Amino acid sequence: LSFFYSKNIPEYIIVLSEYSLYFISIILLIVIASINKLNVNYLILMPIAALFIEECLLIINFLELTSYKIFNNYEVGKLKGFSMNKNIASASLLIKIPVILYALSIKKKVVFDVILSVILILGSGLIVLGSARSIILGLLLVLILSVFLLVFLKNKKVIVLFVGLILVGISSAYLINLNTDKNLVERIESIQNFENDQSSSQRLRYYKHGVNHILSNPIIGTGLGNWKIESIKYDNKNIIQYIVPYNLHNDFLEVGTELGIIGMILY
Repeated sequence: LSFFYSKNIPEYIIVLSEYSLYFISIILLIVIASINKLNVNYLILMPIAALFIEECLLIINFLELTSYKIFNNYEVGKLKGFSMNKNIASASLLIKIPVILYALSIKKKVVFDVILSVILILGSGLIVLGSARSIILGLLLVLILSVFLLVFLKNKKVIVLFVGLILVGISSAYLINLNTDKNLVERIESIQNFENDQSSSQRLRYYKHGVNHILSNPIIGTGLGNWKIESIKYDNKNIIQYIVPYNLHNDFLEVGTELGIIGMILY
């Protein structure tokens, strides 16, 4: 329906096609999961294989970068893997970590547990190395919730998982301190000191713009995909070198600015 009030129809079509792909993917997953003859455990091999391939590529990138210079904050941005930036690369790793934890909880040969543990340690270490603070917090939340879940289910592998968590912490700290200009503690402290951080304060400003727009336009927003245009009006005093705040960095708020409160709730 937002087609009728969108200010930029091409942007509407682009984002609509993206949402359509998400919807079709969900339908396909539901169909696959409903096939009785299909063993769901085989499906988890795909994201695990994808995670391992991404880890290998990021490790190669890391080794290339550290072979001729100090690995500083600027160089961290080059750890993109298959993605466009390090944040998306880290998120792509994080979204597959629960699959690894699930695979560790089911019965299989010890050799597979060892392989999965190595993949988990590498993935967690690379996430911390990427320094995407929201992703690091997400990783901690996933691991903590997984431990509580395994304890609740009285899973005997919970001890193995605790050992894995210790190894993850050690390996992550080692990766961060290896040939880098900032250690792990300094990176974690930057999460706490978000008010003095330029990136965090910028995102908080974007959130404020989004909330103000939703309150002013609770029913009809700017139209699907049109926030990147409307945001210029709100952030024009802070724009530097024509860098437009095209992304609100919060999907729910962004949908709310484009489709109103009803659209945000449906999303």
